[in-house]
Amino acid sequence: MKLKYTFLVLAMAMACATNVFAGDLIVEENGVLPNYATVQAAVNAALSGDRIFVKNKAGNVPYNENVTITAKSLSILSYDPDGIYYVFGNYTINVTSGQEINIIGMNNASGSISAFAASTLANPTRVNVLGSTLQSGNISLDFLGYVAHIAGCDITGNVTVRTCTFTGNQVNGALTVNSPTGAVTGYAEDTLYIVGNRFATAAGGYGNGGINWTNNQDYFFIANNHVRFTNGGININATKAGTGGNNIENNSLEKNAAGIVHGMTIGTINANTNLLIRNNSIYDENATNYGADYAVVFGTVTAPSFVNLDYNVYRNWIGGLTNAATTTVSQTGNAASATQNNNDVTGVCTAAECVNLGSPSTDYTDLDLSRNDVGVTGGSYNFNNFWPNNTGGARVYLVKTPRTVVQSSTINAKADSFDR
Repeated sequence: MKLKYTFLVLAMAMACATNVFAGDLIVEENGVLPNYATVQAAVNAALSGDRIFVKNKAGNVPYNENVTITAKSLSILSYDPDGIYYVFGNYTINVTSGQEINIIGMNNASGSISAFAASTLANPTRVNVLGSTLQSGNISLDFLGYVAHIAGCDITGNVTVRTCTFTGNQVNGALTVNSPTGAVTGYAEDTLYIVGNRFATAAGGYGNGGINWTNNQDYFFIANNHVRFTNGGININATKAGTGGNNIENNSLEKNAAGIVHGMTIGTINANTNLLIRNNSIYDENATNYGADYAVVFGTVTAPSFVNLDYNVYRNWIGGLTNAATTTVSQTGNAASATQNNNDVTGVCTAAECVNLGSPSTDYTDLDLSRNDVGVTGGSYNFNNFWPNNTGGARVYLVKTPRTVVQSSTINAKADSFDR
C-alpha cells in the first residue's frame, strides 16, 4: 500500500512520499511454503515493509484467528486487485515507534483493530485503515504517538484515536478524538479533518454515538458529516487556542432521544480560541418538551475569544438555538425552521431555510456554483463526494484546498490518497 501526500503548486508539480516494499507474501487456504495457511504465519515471516496478500477461502469463509503485528511495518490486503478479504478475529498492533501498518479491504465478521502499546511523539507509528468493514468491532488507537488515517470504512462499533484523518466512513457508534499530549513529529498539519462521514446505521437508523472531541493539541475541521444520534451529535470538550481556527461546518444533525440531549455541546472555551459553527442543519425529530434542550449549548466562554454561530438552521429544540448570549457568541443569519426534515439516509435538508441560504460568503459556494446550502451537501466538501465509501480501489480520499484563490497568488493544495 502506498499512502501519498501530494502537493500541487502553480504548475501542478507533484511530490509524493511512498513506501518501498521489501517483498510480497501470500496467504491461501491450506497454504504451504512459499505461501502461508494463516495471516499470522505470514505476519511472523514477513520483513518490515512487506505486503501480505490474502486469497479468500472457498465460499469466502473467513480466516478465523487473532493476529498480532509486532515491531515491523506491514500492509495486509486482498490478493484480488481492489478486492475484499474475509477474516474473523482481533488485529492487535504492538509496534512501539516509527512503523506503518496498512489494512486495506478487510471484511472482519467479528473483531477489532487496536493498539497494544504507546509509540513516541518524536517517532510516531502510523496506522491506515482503508476501504474496510468491521461488522462487529471497534478501532482503538488511543495511544501516545499514533497517527491514524481511516477512510472509506464501514464500522459497527466505536472508534477511538488521537491524531487522525477520518473521512467517508459509515459508523454505527461514536468517534472519540483524544489529545496526543504534544506535537507529533513529521505530521505537518495542526488541523485534523473529520469530513464526509455518516454516523448511523446503513438503513437510516440511529447510531449510539456521534463525534466526541477532547483534543486540545490540534485544531479541528468537522464538516459535512451526517449524524443521527440518541446520545448527542457533536460534543466538544477541549479546544486549541491560538491563531488557527476550529471549524464545525455543513453538518446535518438529527436527534431522536428522550430527555435533555443537545445537538452540539461545546464545553469550556479558553481565552484566545477561534471557533466557527456555520451552515449546520440541526433537527430534533421529537417535539416533546423534556426540558431546555438546545441546538447548540455552550459552557464557559472565556474572553478574549472569537466564537461565531452563523447561518445554522434548527427546528423543534425547546430551548431554541443556543443558551449563549450575543455578548459572548456572535450570532448571525441563523434561522428557525417550520419545515426542516433532513432525509434520514442522505442527511439532505430540502426546506426553504436550507437551500441557498447558508453563509453568503463566496468561500462557501456550492460545487454547482450556487450559494451555500445548509447541511451536508453545502460547500466544497459535499457529502456525496465521499460515497459510496467502500469501493476497494485506489482513491483520493481527501483534497484540502483554500476556500478562495486571489488572482496572481500561489495555489497550494494537498491530496491524501492511497493505492496498492
